[in-house]
Amino acid sequence: LNAAPGSRAGLSVLWGTSMAAPTATGAYALFLDAVKKFNSANPAAQLSTNAMLLREVLIQSARPFDVKTFDLTSGNKTDGQYTWIDQGSGMVN
Repeated sequence: LNAAPGSRAGLSVLWGTSMAAPTATGAYALFLDAVKKFNSANPAAQLSTNAMLLREVLIQSARPFDVKTFDLTSGNKTDGQYTWIDQGSGMVN
């Protein structure tokens, strides 16, 4: 969602690789940091830092993104969820 100042601040939804890549990279970095901290605190119960395994954990733990739409012409409101085609694997949870 867009939080920049303006007449539609907070209402614009932007998507695509340019929006997803920084979010996914940041989530992966935070996840990797948490795994490393856990491993430092629990040397006897190490978690894997394998890149493909951590990627799979992020993908499998994503949740659907709820959406509310409003048609300006008809005034109709609808609730639902984006499909995996619209949003990929889901929001990072």
